[in-house]
Amino acid sequence: MASAIHKRALEEMEELDNVIWVSIKHGSEIKDIQEEIARQLCADISGSTDDSSRAFKLHAALTSKKFFLVLDNIPFWHDFELSRIGIPESGNDWKLIVTSTSYTACSKLKDRFGNNSTICEIKPLSEDEGWKLFSHLTGPKLESIKNKIYKDIELAVKNVDGLPSAIKMLAKALREIPDNNPTRISDAWNRELLALSSSGSLLGNKSKDFFYGFKDILNDLGEVAVSCFLYCLLFPKDYYILKEKELIEYWMWDGLLGEVSSLEETMGVGKEVLDNLRDAHLLEIIPNKIGGRDEVSVKMLNVLRLVAMDALKSRHGFFFINCGKSLKEIPAAKDWPADTKRASFIQNEVHALQFGPDCKNLSTLLLQHNPLNSKSHKRFFSNLVNLRTLDLSHTRISSLPNSLSALKSLHALLLHNCQHLTSLPSLSDLQNLLVLDLSRTSLQELPRGLNNLTNLRRLDLSQMTKLQVFRAEEVGKLTQIEELLLIPNSEANLTWRSNHISPVWKGPCIEELVNLRRLVVLQLNFTDAAAFEKFLKTAEFEKDALQRPQGAGHSFKFCVGDSHYNGDHVGDNSLSIFNHHKVTLPEETAELHWISCAQKLPSLQIDGCFKYLIILDISKFDELEYVLTWEMLMNLEKLKEIHVQQCRRTVSIIKPDSKARHAEVIFPELTTLVLHDLPNLRSICDCQVLNVPSLQRVDVLSCGILKLPKTLKGGNDRLIIKGDNDWLENVERSPPNFNSTFIYEETSQTRELFCTAASTKDIPFAANSPEGSYWKKIMLMIKMAWPLSQSASNPNNSNNAESEDPMTFLDAGVGRNLFQLFLIFGVKISQVLALIKCFA
Repeated sequence: MASAIHKRALEEMEELDNVIWVSIKHGSEIKDIQEEIARQLCADISGSTDDSSRAFKLHAALTSKKFFLVLDNIPFWHDFELSRIGIPESGNDWKLIVTSTSYTACSKLKDRFGNNSTICEIKPLSEDEGWKLFSHLTGPKLESIKNKIYKDIELAVKNVDGLPSAIKMLAKALREIPDNNPTRISDAWNRELLALSSSGSLLGNKSKDFFYGFKDILNDLGEVAVSCFLYCLLFPKDYYILKEKELIEYWMWDGLLGEVSSLEETMGVGKEVLDNLRDAHLLEIIPNKIGGRDEVSVKMLNVLRLVAMDALKSRHGFFFINCGKSLKEIPAAKDWPADTKRASFIQNEVHALQFGPDCKNLSTLLLQHNPLNSKSHKRFFSNLVNLRTLDLSHTRISSLPNSLSALKSLHALLLHNCQHLTSLPSLSDLQNLLVLDLSRTSLQELPRGLNNLTNLRRLDLSQMTKLQVFRAEEVGKLTQIEELLLIPNSEANLTWRSNHISPVWKGPCIEELVNLRRLVVLQLNFTDAAAFEKFLKTAEFEKDALQRPQGAGHSFKFCVGDSHYNGDHVGDNSLSIFNHHKVTLPEETAELHWISCAQKLPSLQIDGCFKYLIILDISKFDELEYVLTWEMLMNLEKLKEIHVQQCRRTVSIIKPDSKARHAEVIFPELTTLVLHDLPNLRSICDCQVLNVPSLQRVDVLSCGILKLPKTLKGGNDRLIIKGDNDWLENVERSPPNFNSTFIYEETSQTRELFCTAASTKDIPFAANSPEGSYWKKIMLMIKMAWPLSQSASNPNNSNNAESEDPMTFLDAGVGRNLFQLFLIFGVKISQVLALIKCFA
């Protein structure tokens, strides 16, 4: 890219004195950059003996010129400054383009230049784009390749993750094979592909420049970041580590982030390391939805696995990696390298822990996603005296051998989703244990020796299905605990009361928790509101929360009044309350789920802090007249979702107020409004204007008499209103003023209205004709497809696309976009053909 920019600048340099391009190679120093700029300027800096004197002379030479400078591939230097090279940092007579694999390096330069600079992130090529580049670079030889080898080559190109430099490296390696015989060239390419699959060959002479760039970044990142990067090799190729937090925790348990003084502080150190690896493009961060919520996954690029494998060669401690290879058993002890530091057998077919490895230095053993449904060898763990992380999650293991007690250095015992696990040996000897994850297991009681785990920082018992015996006094002795997750599955019964309120109660009492002063994450199920209120008044957890800045690690899930609640469908900082008419919100509550109340209420009775509330979910209130009051609205600036369902007496969402009748209701962050089974609901509010600049969707079912406000002030181009057919017909007859056109779409049981900015003035049929609704849809499709095609075909002219006649799409190649949208919205082909005929 930098080369192309340099070439273009040379062609159009009439107004420039110099066009300078410096490609910064691996190992380059400031001196090398200075000398190359001086050479292209024809400036003499030979008498200078240090960077400062050379920078002074270069600055003097450049200040008097109009120049265009390209610095290609600047290094990951934390102290990189243009002034150190001698480049002026002000003036209008020069232009600078910098390329780097480091976002931080670019952002520091942008901060220095302010609004006069722009960062453009170049994404990897798509699979199709990558293959086109490879085909172009390899030339006619590719046409001679046999089918099987051809498919292997396609896979090889795919595995370099769309990195142009890696594609060029692969094409160069194959193109330089000197044989022109079609049969022999296929054989030769096959041999080369096999060789390229090993790091040794790929890091040979053919690819030094490509890999040295990444190795240079690794060296600059520092020892901790390199160790954390290499740790990612333990996960299979193309493996998505579900959450950023999970990866940082693996680093933490293995000791890569130093001594764990507190989970919160060490997590901060790990986040900084992960940000640096992401910034250097060594790890890929992938946003996605997990359980309907926004999460971020982490993945190592395939081609960078080879960089990491090569970096391992120069380091002490072997990685024994056998992931996703359908292994039936773990290798025998004699087959383990003596200096194995970390081992991974993720995603295999191992049925038993049969052969105990003799690896005194082993610190991590990952065995998740294996059957492990046969009895393990009783001495399997005997020689793993320095093991820190043992992950057996997502296996069918039913018990662990007594040799588990030999793991005196163990930091993390991870047994998540081991649904067949029914027994564990005593854990009393595991006094260095930091995390015990028993979530989604079938243990009926907690393992013996729990009260001896004096360094335990996290205990996760969430969604345990069979837990019957729970000794709260043992948990109360875990004075170092920071994260306590104690909401089991609906089949278990683990609810908390106060012995001051219920002195005869034999179950867990909140008084056992009041001395756990380091808690920052807590998940509990309370029997009733009285126990919950007592907890809020006495627990150090809630008192400490008031001293913390918002978002500083404090997190909770609380349930009140339902012993069968499991908390699986709600997010962090949530309160779920059942069968109670009044609630006090803890500090920083983000979600309130309030279910079932038979008492007659004029509106919700809420105390405490709800300025951080994001989701309000109300259901099954038999006698609730109004949901919110005007006073509540003043503190709901962050509210994004309102769900009100099965409240048969509710007449309006917001209670009328004579003082505010002429004011408009404002929900600045509201994106979703869900109203279901509210037969007496007449309005959302009694004012005429509902200001919802972020609103995206209104979902109304079984609310037959509801009328929307006369005016919806929205900020989005599109608002979807979903509802029953009869109700939507009423909306269509008297639609709210949304400064837009309403277009509906039929589904199996309901219809949806799309409120968009599409104009219908050019529709050839009247909007109220039988065909009118279809023509409205078709016009919307044109409006949506036209800007897409314009921006794709002419990205530099995207601002002018909408001023063009959208009907010229027939000549502009927009057909593919348009017909895809037709299919999405269910427009019939006959209507499409009629439209084309009409405008022919």
